[in-house]
Amino acid sequence: MGAFVLKIITIYRMANATGFQCLNDNATLPIIHSSDQNDVVTNITYSLGFQAWLGLTCSSNGGCTWDDGSPYVYQNFIGNSPNTTLGNCVFLALGGGEKGKWQPTDCNFDLKGTVCQRDPMNVQNCQNPFSTGEDGRCYLSPAITNSHADAEAYCRNYGATLVSVENSQQNSVVEKLASSSGAREIYIGLTYNGNSFVWSDPQAAFNYTHWSTGFPNTNIGACVLMEIGGLYDGEWRNVDCTVGLPFICSSGNGNPPPFTLPPSPSPSISPPNVCPSNPYYQGSGYIYSPGYPNYYGGSLECDYYLFADNNYVAVKLLDFDLKALDYLELFDGNNSLIIRLQGTINLSQWYTTTKSNQMKLIFVSNAGWSGNRGWSLYFEGTNNPNDPTALPWTTALPPYSRSPPNVCPPTYYYNSATIVSSGFPSNYGNELNCTYILQVIPGTVVRITFEMFQLATYDTVSIFDGPDESSPLINTLTGVYSPNSQVFQSTGTSMTIRFLTDSIATAQGFIATFNGVPAGMVTTPNNSTFLPPTTNPGRKCTDGWTHDKYENYCYKYFPNGGYWQQNLQNCGSIGAQLLTIHDGQQETDVLDFIRSLQGGSINRVWIGLKRNFGTWGWSDGTAVSYLAFLPGEPSSAGDCAAIQSYTNPSGWVAVDCNTALPFICYHDALSK
Repeated sequence: MGAFVLKIITIYRMANATGFQCLNDNATLPIIHSSDQNDVVTNITYSLGFQAWLGLTCSSNGGCTWDDGSPYVYQNFIGNSPNTTLGNCVFLALGGGEKGKWQPTDCNFDLKGTVCQRDPMNVQNCQNPFSTGEDGRCYLSPAITNSHADAEAYCRNYGATLVSVENSQQNSVVEKLASSSGAREIYIGLTYNGNSFVWSDPQAAFNYTHWSTGFPNTNIGACVLMEIGGLYDGEWRNVDCTVGLPFICSSGNGNPPPFTLPPSPSPSISPPNVCPSNPYYQGSGYIYSPGYPNYYGGSLECDYYLFADNNYVAVKLLDFDLKALDYLELFDGNNSLIIRLQGTINLSQWYTTTKSNQMKLIFVSNAGWSGNRGWSLYFEGTNNPNDPTALPWTTALPPYSRSPPNVCPPTYYYNSATIVSSGFPSNYGNELNCTYILQVIPGTVVRITFEMFQLATYDTVSIFDGPDESSPLINTLTGVYSPNSQVFQSTGTSMTIRFLTDSIATAQGFIATFNGVPAGMVTTPNNSTFLPPTTNPGRKCTDGWTHDKYENYCYKYFPNGGYWQQNLQNCGSIGAQLLTIHDGQQETDVLDFIRSLQGGSINRVWIGLKRNFGTWGWSDGTAVSYLAFLPGEPSSAGDCAAIQSYTNPSGWVAVDCNTALPFICYHDALSK
């Protein structure tokens, strides 16, 4: 059995959050390759009385992968194989005859304790006068003070550099070493070269910071010190490089090396009731609540980890619509709470870290169903968190003509441009009647994409195929749509947009980009997901899924279902939704599909309809435009709906939500 070091953290978290916690200590969740290792981790967790996550993920085909990429050569699953119908993450069981056995569970809903594991430090053979630190590096702390340049020269005489700090563990080691020497401040090997901060050790990566509030401030100086002791213990700030200070030299990077992030996810949206599978985001970009702009789901706790390429992380909420008691928390680094966002918030506000280039988000949704949209946000890095003008929208979006909330933007646009609602990115005003006329060169047509769209009820955007509002109407939009989901194209060289608002409510509005495309390049307008499906033969379903006759949806039937909420989560875990039905033709197709699979043996199947406070709503947030309850239904038997396929007539009934029934998942068909 190879040697390893364990760190116990008894806070119960979801798998992604605990994995990040270990990464922050340059460790992983337990990686187990033998029964001896399994016994060690089991005995420790058993003595402390909690179940713990393992660093193992299993797919539906039974294949499993360790977080560190090491070979999967040993397993101790209950039943000798992973039952991935329970989930894809794995924990170490303790109860009854299952002590030390492995059990899959849901990555995004179950909470377990944390055990972090790493290899023993590769302790270097430090030569006098250097000594070995807790992280395995060689350190020298001379009892002298020097300017930054002289301190660096002193270290280089020994083949070392001024100390570098690449993670929170190293920051703690350096702080303790300096404190033991009686220093109150020390130079570290970080300097500003006019463009960015760099370490004097060329092997050190600039992937961690621990600035004091209000720093960095290069007007004070290009060099950096670490505070030792007191209120700002371990924090960094700028200093004039000519000031004489104590210092520490270091050699080697220690072991293990600084952690690296998984690839940043694209700005996709996880399904309702499902947290993102990759919660790490780097650089800048957009992040959305599950299912946005449809209801995100109940009983959720999702973590998101943002890493900026600059010194701080800046976040701006673009939309925020949560049900009562749900909230989004923002943290500076991993633990320092910046704010809890709940209820009505100011969408013009930027939130920034002040000590770190890392921000953690925790989104908590309580049990229950609602029609709330959730949230969307944009994040980026900044070097000046105290100056809102240092956070321009143009880093993320094309330039556009701004106007006050109650004033229409310019009317005429040529060739290509970005158009926005009045006041964007703040809310637009009331009683607006704005016109946008878009013109492209001969031989091309106008294609417009709405990158963000959020209007209050009764406010509208109408798209006309021509140079004025007497031209044929292409579509009228209102409400909220998913980012980039609304794309429209003219038949000629011009398009007209009309934006109307009432005197009651407002919202953030829209941003859209248009350009000219060759006249022969046809783009079918992507209409609202609230409309009934239309024929689309250019779509397909993967193996195991069945087309409906419209070929807009793919269905999959699960005969061994559970209670309603469990099945809702099961669909979400595979990127789908519990079945919704929006017209009689779709219901006929669904009934034929069920009958072909049931053979008359079972006649009720869960659909995604649930009653909350007397009102029925679809679990995916779509509008209830069609109901097909049997006579005498919905009864008081329950608040969840099922479809009966073998009654005469067939139809829907109300059922106790805790009844176990088969279910159907659906998702949009895929492009061929």
